[in-house]
Amino acid sequence: MSAVFPAYGYDDITSLSLNDELQAAYDLRITAPLKCIELVDGYLSRNKSQLQQTQQGYEFNDAFSLASNNSSSIINAFQIKSRCYKKLNNIDQALVNIEIAIELAQTSSLAFELAQAKLSYGNILFNHTQRHVDALLEVQQASLQADSSSHPKTPELQLSTHLALADFYTQKDKFQQANQELESAKTIANKLDKPQLIAWLNYYWGRYYIRISQPQLALSHFVDAKSMAENEDNFLLIAKATYEIADIYRLQGNKLDKALHYANLSANAYQDLGDERELAYAQIYMAILHRQNQEYSLSMVYFWNAGDLLKGLQDLTGSALCNFEMGKTFLKMHSVDEARNYLNLARFQYSKMDDTKMLADTLLLLGRLNIEQGEAGIARIQLEKVLALSESLSFLEQRERAYELLAAAYELTGHYKKAIENFKQFHALQTKIKQLEFTLEQNKFNEQYQLIERTQQITVLEQDNQKLTSKLESFLLICVVIATILLVLLYRYIRNWLKLKQLKSSTKQLVEQLNHHPHTLLPWWASQLKAQRLYQPKEQHEAQYYALISIDFLTDLYEKYGALKAQRIEKEFGLHLQSQQGEHATFYQVRDNQLLYICQRDGNIHAEALSRILIETISQFTVKYDLNPGMAIGIVNHPFLPKAEAAIDHKRVSDLACLALLGAKQLQPQEQTAWLELFAIDCPQAAFFNGDIWQLGQQAIAKGLVKINCSGDKNQILWPIIQASNTMKLKPGI
Repeated sequence: MSAVFPAYGYDDITSLSLNDELQAAYDLRITAPLKCIELVDGYLSRNKSQLQQTQQGYEFNDAFSLASNNSSSIINAFQIKSRCYKKLNNIDQALVNIEIAIELAQTSSLAFELAQAKLSYGNILFNHTQRHVDALLEVQQASLQADSSSHPKTPELQLSTHLALADFYTQKDKFQQANQELESAKTIANKLDKPQLIAWLNYYWGRYYIRISQPQLALSHFVDAKSMAENEDNFLLIAKATYEIADIYRLQGNKLDKALHYANLSANAYQDLGDERELAYAQIYMAILHRQNQEYSLSMVYFWNAGDLLKGLQDLTGSALCNFEMGKTFLKMHSVDEARNYLNLARFQYSKMDDTKMLADTLLLLGRLNIEQGEAGIARIQLEKVLALSESLSFLEQRERAYELLAAAYELTGHYKKAIENFKQFHALQTKIKQLEFTLEQNKFNEQYQLIERTQQITVLEQDNQKLTSKLESFLLICVVIATILLVLLYRYIRNWLKLKQLKSSTKQLVEQLNHHPHTLLPWWASQLKAQRLYQPKEQHEAQYYALISIDFLTDLYEKYGALKAQRIEKEFGLHLQSQQGEHATFYQVRDNQLLYICQRDGNIHAEALSRILIETISQFTVKYDLNPGMAIGIVNHPFLPKAEAAIDHKRVSDLACLALLGAKQLQPQEQTAWLELFAIDCPQAAFFNGDIWQLGQQAIAKGLVKINCSGDKNQILWPIIQASNTMKLKPGI
C-alpha cells in the first residue's frame, strides 16, 4: 500500500511575530495561499525603496529601511511567502523566498529571525528535496543562532530546533542522537510548562517510538498529544496525531475500524482548518483503509471526492497518487478496464513529474494486470522498463517484483529459458534484499542497545550525584543490566547453535540430493564411486555383473513431451527400477540416458539371461507409456581377470562396460534391443592391462585375450583402436 503522509512543519510550533497586515495574510496561508502571497507582495511593495533581482536572487543594498522597526516584518514577510509557496507545492519559489529571508536576517544581524528562517529552510530541504545533509546543517545552525538570541520566544524556537533535529535523526535511524535531542526538548518544555508545547513534544516522541518498533509507546504519546491539542483547539496537531494513531491501528491489521475512526478525525481536523490539500490526502488515506477492509464502493467515493479537490487545486502529485490508488482498487474489484485506465493516467502523470519510484510501481501493477489478462507481450515491455528505471539501489523491491513478473510473463508465452533466467534474478535479488534487511535490523538493534546502555549509565550517574545513599539501588540496577546481557548472550548462543544444527541438517540433505539424479532419484555412479558407497557382495570374492544400459527413450524425452511431463516420466521410471531391482542388485545413473546395473553373479544367470531380465524390466515401463523400447546393454564381469581380481577396480570395470556398450549399440537395430558381453580368458597377465583400460581392452580383443558374447554378429563390430591400426597397415599398399 502506498503511504499517504501528512505534511510535517517544525516551524508550525513557533509562531511568527507579525503586525496586523501580515497577520491577515498569514491567516490565509492554508485556506487561500495565492491570496496570502498577493497580500504579502502588496506589503513588500509599500515598504521597499530599492529591490534588485540578479542571478543570485535578491541583492540587498538598503533595499528596505532595516534601520527602522520594520526589519523583522520584512524578513517575516518573505518567510510567509515561502510557506505559502510550499503549501502550493511550488518548492522552487519556496526555497527562493526563504533564502531571501536568510540573507536579509544575516545582513541585519537578527539572530532570532535568522534561526527561524534557517529552521524553515531545513524543513523544506529535508522533506521536499534530497539535500538531507544540507538540511541537517541548516537546522544545526538555526539551533546555534537561537542559543545566541535574546528574543522572548527563544525557548520555543530552541524547542522547535531540537524537535526538528530529533525527527531528522529518527528518519535517518540515528536513534541515539534523536533521543538526546528529544531529551533536550523535554527539558525546555518542562521549564516552559505550556500544554501546547508538551503536546508537540509527545507527538515527536511518538514518531521516535514508531521508528524503533515500539508501537504501544508511540500510541500512548500520540493519544496524549491528541488530548492536549483538543484542549488547545490545535487542529493541525489533532490532524497529525490522529493520522499517526490510525496508521498504528492499520498496521495491526485486525483493528481497521479503529483506524478508520481516527483517520476520519484527521480528515475532520483538516476540514476545520480549511486545508483542502491535506483534506484530499486524508480522504485518499481513508479510501485506502476502506479498500483494505474490502469496502470498495465506499473506498471509491472517497477517491472521487479527493480527486475533485485535487483537480481544483491543480495538484499533480496528489492527482497522480489518487489515480494510482484508484487503479489498485479497481484491480481488487476485478474491473480490468477501469484499473487499466486509471493506472495509465497515473503512469502519464508520474512520467511528467519524473517520479521514478512511483512510475516503477505503476508499471508493475500494469504488468501484473496484463499478465492476468494473458497479454504477456505488453507486460514484458512494461516490466523491462521497470528494470531500466530501477537501477538505483533504493529500488531493489521494484526490481525484485519486476523479475518475478517477467518470469511469469515469459512462462506464459512459452519462453521457459528466459523465464528461468528471470526467476534466478528474482531469487538472487530476494536473497540480497533479505541480507540488506538483516543488516539494517542488526544495525538498529546495535544502536538501540547502545542507547539503552548509555541511558542506564546516565541514570546511574544522576542517582550517584543526587543521593549518596542510593548505592544499593545502583548495585541492583547493574545486576539487572548484567543479567539482561547474559540472557541476551545466552539467547544468541542458543539461537546460533540451533541455526548451526539446522544448517548441518540442510547440508546433509543437500549432499544426499546432489548424489542422486534430480528426476529418477537413482544414485549417480560417479558420486557413489567417489564416496565409495557401492554395492558390495557379502563374500569378498563373489563375482558381479556390470551391465551398462543405454535407453533410447531417455535421449529425446524432453523434446517429445516437454519438461513437465518428461520429469514426471523420469521420476516414475526411477521408482519402477527401484521396485524391480533385487536384494543383491542396484541401479545407478551414469548419464541422463545411461544406467549401470550391478548385481551378484549367480551361476544360473549368464549374460544373455541377465539381458533378458533387464529388457523385460524396462519394457514393462515403456509399454505403459508407449515409449521407444530400444536399448543397448554392455556387460562385463567383476572381477574381470580371474587370476588377478584386484588388478582392475570398479571404475576401470565400468570403463570396460562402456566399451561393451559401444559394441552393443553397433549391433542394435532401430527401436530394438541388443546386448554384448566382454569376458577375459583365464591366461592374460594383469600387467597387460596397466594403462588406459578402454584402449587396452580393444587391443586385448584384437589379441584374443578378451572374448565377445553378443546378441548379433560380432564380426560386424568396429572397434576404434583396431580399425585405426588396420588403416595404418593398409597405407603402404595404397
